[in-house]
Amino acid sequence: MPITFIVLLLGVGCGVAGKFCVDTLGGNGYHWLYYWEALCLLHFFSNICPSGLFLLLHGPVTVSREAKGNTLIPYWIRRTLFYAAILLFLPLLCGLMPFASPGDWKDHFLLLVADSFSDKDS
Repeated sequence: MPITFIVLLLGVGCGVAGKFCVDTLGGNGYHWLYYWEALCLLHFFSNICPSGLFLLLHGPVTVSREAKGNTLIPYWIRRTLFYAAILLFLPLLCGLMPFASPGDWKDHFLLLVADSFSDKDS
C-alpha cells in the first residue's frame, strides 16, 4: 500500500515539525509528539487492518438469524469509544497537554466560565 507509506512518512515529518513548533511556543514538544504518534498509529492500523478493525468495532458476523453473537460490550459502545478517541480525545490531548496539566486547564476553563457569567450579571 504505497499511499499508507506516504501518509506514514507525512505523519513522521509533521510530527518532527510539530515538536519543534510546540517547543518554540513554550510547551513540551515530547508530550505533543507522544499524542501525535498515538493518533498516527491509530490511523495507520485502521488503514492496514480494516477487517480487524471491523471485527473489533462490530463484533463477529453471524450467518444465520438464530445464531447470536456472544459479546461483552455492545458494538455501539465500542464504535462510540473509537470515534470519540480518534475525533475528540486524542486531538484535544495533543493540543492541550503539552502546555499545561489537566488541573491547570480545568482552572483556566472554570475561570472563563465564571467570567462569562459575571459579565452577564453586571
